[in-house]
Amino acid sequence: MGIRAGCLVVLLVLCCQCMGQGVKPLTFDGVVGDPSSLQGLPMTLQFLSGVTVKDSELVSFVRDRKSDSIQFVQYQDGNRKPKKRADEIYRLVISGVPYRLRFHGPSNGFFLIDELVSINKSKSRLEERNASFRSIATAAETQEDVLKQKAFYSEAMETLANPHLRTYESKFSLLLTDFPAPIAARVGQYVDDLCVRLNQLNGVPVSANIWQGKVMIALFSDQLLMATYETDAMNNPNFGKASIIYHNTGDKFMVVCHGKQMNIELARKICWGVAGGYVVKYGSDLAMPEWLKVGTREWVTAKMFPNRNIQKSRVASSTRTLQQSRSLLGILSAKEFNNDRNGTAQFLVTHLLNQNTNAFGQFFQDVKAGHDWEDSLITNYGVTANQFAAAFGRSLGVANVVP
Repeated sequence: MGIRAGCLVVLLVLCCQCMGQGVKPLTFDGVVGDPSSLQGLPMTLQFLSGVTVKDSELVSFVRDRKSDSIQFVQYQDGNRKPKKRADEIYRLVISGVPYRLRFHGPSNGFFLIDELVSINKSKSRLEERNASFRSIATAAETQEDVLKQKAFYSEAMETLANPHLRTYESKFSLLLTDFPAPIAARVGQYVDDLCVRLNQLNGVPVSANIWQGKVMIALFSDQLLMATYETDAMNNPNFGKASIIYHNTGDKFMVVCHGKQMNIELARKICWGVAGGYVVKYGSDLAMPEWLKVGTREWVTAKMFPNRNIQKSRVASSTRTLQQSRSLLGILSAKEFNNDRNGTAQFLVTHLLNQNTNAFGQFFQDVKAGHDWEDSLITNYGVTANQFAAAFGRSLGVANVVP
């Protein structure tokens, strides 16, 4: 078998109970059949921490005896032969060929895949669903897009003719605001911290910029100024009385909002919007299941701005609903739902994260790569939707919960 086993697809062997429910198991795109054949070749290692080790050599993959999954990667670094955990590694470029380590929850280990083969498979799958693959932009591409975004803000400032408006830039955000510079800096830090958390959640380097350019935020201290911006700069006169608006176009994602003062509630609102944009933009433009999209943004916002009273109320509400209905009331298949169910969506995501953080990141990536979420759930957690619902109910002390 060749080193680049692009045509090889390994079918996961899953429990008969999962198979008996008619859900097709996911396959690994581009899996390498014999990783040991790469030993001794020159390699560049990219870690999730953002560190890159160049001019090294692959010594070996340390595998689990039962599952044959990769647990560690050993490499030559000068006179040293360090051994790194597989969950610390983002990409291995071996003899010029990029590889990734994809996690498999039931094995609790990683398997080597040819990244280019995997991407091509994802593109084909997404095209069948009228969606497009999105790669992480290069630094040059990001710089070009940011210049366009800054030009847009410059035109908006001329249109609004407000002497207090300024633009501020952070690692991941571009902010237009009439708030003072110290508050603008706080907003930028909030957004940067949020993006780092989401990168960690999804298994990409903490420094990776998944946006096209940067996430754009227009924050105003006055509702009338926001209204003028929407009408004159965004050509959106029919926005109603919304206090926060999202614009998702091919070249940018923008959060527009207003508040009389910067407080935790306004910061939470901004970050909630940015988290939604991250879920939309990451990996592809394929629409996520609503419970997964809302649950992810609720989870990360709660981590950023913890509020015990809100969480306690949500737990009580979700538990009460489950006790009364013994059902998730269709939230897993719902195209949309009321805000009063956001807590349940958050706890569904929290439940998956509590089971296995690495599995959640791979689950998220698989769904964005065009796989059905139920198939991805089986692959990464070894459970069906029915088993997921039942386990979630038990985590809140309620037995026999169904989807």
